[in-house]
Amino acid sequence: MLSMEPQRRPSAESVLKHPFFWSLEKQLQFFQDVSRDRIEKEPLDGPIVKQLERGGQAVVKLDWREHITVPLQTGKRLA
Repeated sequence: MLSMEPQRRPSAESVLKHPFFWSLEKQLQFFQDVSRDRIEKEPLDGPIVKQLERGGQAVVKLDWREHITVPLQTGKRLA
């Protein structure tokens, strides 16, 4: 986004799709969609699990609970 060359910068539409700009409800829905219940049904050597595991430590930054909101930690729906 900070590139001096406009063609190297992402579009506004692309930037707005980044998880940083998701609502808390959308964040919670994402985590529910990829929750353990969903992943447990996949084979451990299957493509979905492999893709989720790839770079996982960079995503969760050791203790994932430090990097998400309390509603996401508890699984409670937002009002």
